[in-house]
Amino acid sequence: MPMTAMKTTNKMSDKLQELYNYLVEKTAIKSVDTAIVLGSGLGGFAQELSEVTEIAYESIPNFPKSTVSGHKGSLLFGKIENKLVLCFSGRFHFYEGHDAKKTQLPIQLAHVFKAKKLVVTNAAGGINETFKPSDIMAIRSVMNPLGKGKVLGLPKFSANNCNQFEQLLAKAEALSIPIKSGNYLYVTGPNYETAAEIHAFRKMGGDAVGMSTFAELMEAERLELPYFAFSLISNMAAGMTAGRLDHTEIKEMADRRIKEVNKLVKAIIALN
Repeated sequence: MPMTAMKTTNKMSDKLQELYNYLVEKTAIKSVDTAIVLGSGLGGFAQELSEVTEIAYESIPNFPKSTVSGHKGSLLFGKIENKLVLCFSGRFHFYEGHDAKKTQLPIQLAHVFKAKKLVVTNAAGGINETFKPSDIMAIRSVMNPLGKGKVLGLPKFSANNCNQFEQLLAKAEALSIPIKSGNYLYVTGPNYETAAEIHAFRKMGGDAVGMSTFAELMEAERLELPYFAFSLISNMAAGMTAGRLDHTEIKEMADRRIKEVNKLVKAIIALN
């Protein structure tokens, strides 16, 4: 799908309209070029922005809170090479007590701010046996063993029409940034998976596993918002190494690749 394509929305819900009006009043910004959702350990990209207006989630009326380590919990408006960017430094997870539709709020805001494209990042556990921690994986497709969106209460969708997967791979190659590709498998969390589950997920075709992103990309598909999505492989999943899984690994792996991640995201923003 061309990146200029975007669905004409029906009337905004009252709550979304109120939120949009509040943010416009705070920032005087009515539209952006790109929206970005930053995953665990990847909040450092915010430092690449200039002319930043930062609004803490907790200060926004009726806005969800992000409680997970590695998620700052701020909404930022800023510029990258004169292009306006809306950046969510921290996301909301189903396992934090937010219903799945609420986790889609950043995507809905990206849409009402008329973003031309969306960048979604996350930290994930590697399932593919050829992966290693600190790899970057372009998301070819998402998987939900629970059965599409039914269990999460999501609306019907037509999947994988707006994924700019090939363009993401081409851009990484042009920048000489090593990148893997694969399928992201969603689990609700908050606990890490068992070794038996990981074995089953690999048999199903999963290459990485995580506790976010699925509902967000489904909303991007519903709204026909072109997106670039990738995972930072922060650790190998349960049963693949002798070590114990530890959330602190995420920052360490992000620090290893942060310059390349930032370079890749900036190149995506530069696309017309």
